[in-house]
Amino acid sequence: MWHQNGGLSTFFEGRMIVPTARENLLCSLRIFMDCNTQEQCRGYALGAKAYEAWINGLRDKKWYETHNEEDMARRLNVNQFCMLALYDARKSAYLYLKENVKFIQETEAKDLVQKFKRISELAQEIHNALDFGEYVDAIHVRKLWTEELREKQARYMEEMCQLEQEALKLAETITGILS
Repeated sequence: MWHQNGGLSTFFEGRMIVPTARENLLCSLRIFMDCNTQEQCRGYALGAKAYEAWINGLRDKKWYETHNEEDMARRLNVNQFCMLALYDARKSAYLYLKENVKFIQETEAKDLVQKFKRISELAQEIHNALDFGEYVDAIHVRKLWTEELREKQARYMEEMCQLEQEALKLAETITGILS
């Protein structure tokens, strides 16, 4: 249940009034807004700052030139894991919005769904490009994770970040109208 102070409460026992699908959707939009307006949590960047840090890491040519293959393989495998998590989250968000947008009539809602559709598509393209079928070891890392592939991922992530910022404005408009 969403509270005025912006916190989320979970009940494990006792009774509670089950929120409507519309209330759940609005709560989800508020959580999305909250995650994208904070810059960090427990030392980790959030929202656009997280994209910025990730993109800068992909484009840090000096790092890739000066670090050994073991460090690069570790970074690639973490990148793959995080990209899979990002893809899963964005695809889930798109499917959730697509199925639940019917509960709000604002025209911005359909635009929001389309933004997340494209975000999901970009995340899937990156994930597919990085899916080498197995753990990448130090012997193969430079051959597989090329500067061109890192740049492609960075460009796609820039577009995803831009789309998420546009989606954030739409979410703010929708929740403002419906609150």
